[in-house]
Amino acid sequence: LPNDKIPRTIEEDVIPEYRDLERALGCLVDGKVYVVVTRGEKPTAGYDLSIEKMKLEKSKDGTNLAVTALFTEPAADTAVSQIITYPYVVAETEMETLPDTIELIARYND
Repeated sequence: LPNDKIPRTIEEDVIPEYRDLERALGCLVDGKVYVVVTRGEKPTAGYDLSIEKMKLEKSKDGTNLAVTALFTEPAADTAVSQIITYPYVVAETEMETLPDTIELIARYND
């Protein structure tokens, strides 16, 4: 989602709580399920991520949402700002209830 479409409660309550971690989590806001993927603290600008796919899987233990995210590192020969960053991405789903678990599958762009 573009930053101006991210629910305020996610920006104010969820992102600050989880920005230091590399993980995926779900949030139920106004009857909609959102998925948040965070990369943790990074020493410079240039780190990015995107959600490639989300797959809801059912098992005897409940439901699991497998979230595949592509993590991009800054190119070695690129000038980047020397500032601590906390990359994250938020996606709106069509789900109405949170899954029992959420699994982050990280892929790194070479």
